[in-house]
Amino acid sequence: MFLKNSGQSIVEYVLTYSWTVVVFMLIGLFLWQYGVFSSERKISSIEGFGSVKPVEAGIEYGVQGNEGVFSVVFINAGGSRIFVKKLTVSLNQVDYVCDHTFSGECVPQSVRSHMLDEGGFLVGSGDTFQIGISDLPLLEAGEEYLMSVSVEYDSFTGGQRIRRNSEGKIIGVFG
Repeated sequence: MFLKNSGQSIVEYVLTYSWTVVVFMLIGLFLWQYGVFSSERKISSIEGFGSVKPVEAGIEYGVQGNEGVFSVVFINAGGSRIFVKKLTVSLNQVDYVCDHTFSGECVPQSVRSHMLDEGGFLVGSGDTFQIGISDLPLLEAGEEYLMSVSVEYDSFTGGQRIRRNSEGKIIGVFG
């Protein structure tokens, strides 16, 4: 009689509480798929910046073909719309400039002739925009980099157009 009750208790226990094991396994699988347990961090830190700042999840510095490609998503965290004029990225003492055209490859500043006064694009308050720069040097996979980034823009406050600059540093891991 003792074995019959013991077996029944075990079966009831397993059937009653096994769903919690399944739920925890599903949660663990979900977290693992989204990289929560990954030791690889692509971005170590973002320092500085003003109203126009990078979104950490939108920053990548990797390889495309045989060149380095840097892509960053910015958010306009200010209270008014802005007119983005220029983006400058400095890596290893070389400036890479995206000016008013924001098209094609950005090249080192030494070969840029001049900036046109009325180029750029509008970004609403709270909106994001993405800029990619190619033709950057390749680094070793896993090598840490430090980029100084500057975004030159005009803000529209009280009917006036005011020239502003948002500067900061992005420290991350190449790859």
